[in-house]
Amino acid sequence: AEKCRLDSYSENLRVVLRTNIDLTGTGFSGIPTFSGTFEGNGYTIKGLSITKEGSNQGLFRYLTDTAVVRDLTVIGTVQPGGSCSRVGGIAGCNAGQILNCSVTGSVSGSEYIGGIAGINKISGVIDNCKVNGRVFGSHFVGGIVGENKGVVRESSNDAKINDTSAQNTVDLSEITLDTITGSEAVNAVTDIGGISGISSGVIRNCVNNADIGYQHMGYNIGGIAGTQSGSLIDCENYGYVRGRKEVGGIVGQLNGSMSNGHNSGDVIATGNRVGGVVGMNNNGSPGIVSNTGSVTGHSNVGGVVGAMMGGSMRTAYNTGTVTGSMEGECAGGIAGYNAAEIVSCHNVGAVQIGMGMGGIVGVNEGTVTGSYYLEGTASGGIMGQDVPGSA
Repeated sequence: AEKCRLDSYSENLRVVLRTNIDLTGTGFSGIPTFSGTFEGNGYTIKGLSITKEGSNQGLFRYLTDTAVVRDLTVIGTVQPGGSCSRVGGIAGCNAGQILNCSVTGSVSGSEYIGGIAGINKISGVIDNCKVNGRVFGSHFVGGIVGENKGVVRESSNDAKINDTSAQNTVDLSEITLDTITGSEAVNAVTDIGGISGISSGVIRNCVNNADIGYQHMGYNIGGIAGTQSGSLIDCENYGYVRGRKEVGGIVGQLNGSMSNGHNSGDVIATGNRVGGVVGMNNNGSPGIVSNTGSVTGHSNVGGVVGAMMGGSMRTAYNTGTVTGSMEGECAGGIAGYNAAEIVSCHNVGAVQIGMGMGGIVGVNEGTVTGSYYLEGTASGGIMGQDVPGSA
């Protein structure tokens, strides 16, 4: 580890594990930089315990774009003290390839926290990785990666993410410039996802099985991604998803493309823009998506999307129960509120309580075509309010 303080030391270096390693009591503090190939050979490194202050923390602090880490299991704890960001079980920051690896244990910090990597750079690939245990932080927290700019594929999360009240409390002394410029609310937990906290890259064929978030707390909370502006393909969520607002079974806030996504976990929030698949869709394009879990929120509550602010949604269905509040408004079988385009969607789930209840849309100011709902599931008909939309 000491020799890897220089990038040049590990260039073209190949490390092959021949047995399991126990780091308990060794004082190991992470490999600073690695540029070579690390062959785990299916063996386990256990007893990892990194608690010292600082950012870029993990088994490897930084993996360069030539680095490859494969076939490795890590068991332990990465919980640095102080104002720490970019924390992961395998790598604090990954620009290389992490393949067929798993992490079991606890990973936490202030921002950019992931079970595998804190940040996955644009050249980074995380493939066929698994996480179990607990992952938590204040901003940009994911079961696999805190922030994804590259590719995450064929990976699954079984670690609970920010699922207690204590894990959703922000220490104002830990706020950084990145938090101020990148987060929706610096004094609240934001961008929490089962796979990635925030992603501008590609997430493909990933599954979340664990509970995400805590009721009443957090913005941009999703079963797969908290905020997604890249591409999300063939992903599924089976865990409960909880938060305050912009809460979705797959994505909390969508600004990119999504196709073939399914949620079966219950989605519960106490605020606005709550959806079985997407909490709030800005200019995204969810298509061929579905929800079978129950969805509960205050207003702008939808079986598929809470609020369609822009973009378009095509070929979606909902069978879960959608519940608004007595004081809230805009609850719909497909979307709570629509100011965009909805095409070829259908709903058979019941829409309960709230003003503006619609079998397809609660309040419509956009366009809805080729869509239908099961008669009797909503008291307001296909649209709770259609002003001045077109259905």
